[in-house]
Formats: sequence, C-alpha cells, structure tokens
Amino acid sequence: MKKITRQFYKNSEEYEVYAINPNAGMVIAGLAEDKELSKALTEALDQVASEYLNAISKNPPFHSAHEGYAVLREELDELWDEVKKNERTRDYDKMLEEATQVTAMGLRFMIDVILSKKKAG
Repeated sequence: MKKITRQFYKNSEEYEVYAINPNAGMVIAGLAEDKELSKALTEALDQVASEYLNAISKNPPFHSAHEGYAVLREELDELWDEVKKNERTRDYDKMLEEATQVTAMGLRFMIDVILSKKKAG
C-alpha cells in the first residue's frame, strides 16, 4: 500500500491513511493505533463491494434518479423496519444486511445516476 497525504481524525488523534488503489480513489484507513476500526472498515467495505457487484450482475443500471431513489428508499425502509424493533428483539444480522444494501445502493446511485451523467455531459 502506498501512503498518501490525507488526514483522518478520530478522538482528536491523527492517523495515516493508505491508498489501496490511488488511481481508483479507493482508500482505507491504515490506522496504526486503531486496529479494530481498520478491521471493521475493511470488513464493511468488502461487504458493500460484494453486495454492489451482486446487484449489478442481476439488475440493469438505474434509468433515472427517481428509480435510483426509489430503490435506495426501499432498502432504507427495510433497515428502518429493523431499527424500530425493541432493542432486545432486533436482528442485528438483518440490520447489517440491510445497512449493507443501503450503502451498496447509495454507491450504485452515485455511479449510475451521478457519475455516468457527469462523464456524458
């Protein structure tokens, strides 16, 4: 990994940030003092990337901002259904699944709706 010059702050402490692929703009916090956060971030990004790749292999790109919003809203509503439950009866695995889907669809919205239009226009 190549060290890049960006600052990341957690609890008023500065950490180094490392690039996985500087050309693609993907970064992961190489947090020397906070291995738990680094591990959690890596795991979360892996899950989101996997969900995103699964979604694009099964469904065509969003045709419009309205369609993308509707899909994102549906996923967010499913997460909200879990959040509303009593804390003792929540299914945290289901919450993780839904949060992953919300994030992946947010990424897809960015790519299909915003970035593709910026490139075209």
